[in-house]
Amino acid sequence: MTRNLLHVCNDLPYWSAHRRPIAEAARDAGWRVTVATAPHASAADLAVAGFQHLALPIERFRPNPFIDTRFLLAMQRLIGEAHYDTIHLFTIKPLLIGGLAARFARAHDHAPRLIGTVAGLGRALDSNATRWRATATSFGLTIGLGKAAAAVTFENEGDRDFYVRSGSIELSRTHVLPGAGVDLQVFKPEPARRAPGVVTILHAGRLLRSKGVMDLVAAAKTLKDRFGSAVRILIAGPHTDGDPDGLDDAERRLLETSVDVEFLGARLPAEMPALMASADIFVLPTRYPEGLPRVLLEAGATGAALVAGDVDGTRAFIVHDRNGLLLEKTDAASIAQAMANLVVDQSLRQRLGLAARESLENGGYDIRAVTAKFLQLYEHG
Repeated sequence: MTRNLLHVCNDLPYWSAHRRPIAEAARDAGWRVTVATAPHASAADLAVAGFQHLALPIERFRPNPFIDTRFLLAMQRLIGEAHYDTIHLFTIKPLLIGGLAARFARAHDHAPRLIGTVAGLGRALDSNATRWRATATSFGLTIGLGKAAAAVTFENEGDRDFYVRSGSIELSRTHVLPGAGVDLQVFKPEPARRAPGVVTILHAGRLLRSKGVMDLVAAAKTLKDRFGSAVRILIAGPHTDGDPDGLDDAERRLLETSVDVEFLGARLPAEMPALMASADIFVLPTRYPEGLPRVLLEAGATGAALVAGDVDGTRAFIVHDRNGLLLEKTDAASIAQAMANLVVDQSLRQRLGLAARESLENGGYDIRAVTAKFLQLYEHG
């Protein structure tokens, strides 16, 4: 008998970039997969891959009582219909509201197995969140997801420990998995893609202040003043309209017109393996409450030397001075100094890059190993 799986995520592009391989593995294992997100133009493309799409009313960035209530009622209806064998929730709004809906949906004989994935604490729970918002979110997760979920997965132990200490969920129902994994057959070292005589520094990801984009732009001036054409600094990623952490108009103009960096804009997933392989150094000067940044794994898989802000999510992979460098501070001066040290020390770059690749090969990070663990959770835990 065909089993039915529902993925619920606030944003279809995010799901496509981070969670699609799990759905593909489930589809190949015989599951009928439906993806529920906020409406998006690319939803029509899912049918070609054998997925169904369900548009739900989801406000991504801010509390909205009207839209959030509609989302809650929609999730209660989906759960109450008992059509799905397993429901997998991603991102904070589905985790919070979907968990509450599961808790308060009408009882039936065939309740779906509920799985939640926490990819970082998110801004609703980090130290910069308002007290009322953090308290309300934590309470909602505790009485909803914490009671209804068969399992909740985390991308680093720090986030897992936070949820357990706060009483949101029992330790026995938690699992720490290595992010979304990385395809080590696709992301691999390709030395021929690196420009000879130039050290290429790359940053890729959503263009958010808390991910250090503008600090990197400022650091780039210092690096170009010192090394000139011997360094190349690339920044790739999409702007996120409506996100309060996104760059404002002045910051966007500064990034896009800077003579010190090459702004590449958003890149398609198919372009990322070659882009990552072109980098000698990958830098993520983040202060964001990351889960386990996928871009770090992708860059490490190509043998780039990794440099990242010191947060739980980056510490989940990088061991300082063993397979990457962690920045205690992510201001422009600290970024520039770390980059300069790597520019002048080729042996250090190579040592860190080789160690990053080895960590991925030996640590269970390959996408096939990660998706297999999720399929086990879908079945029985």
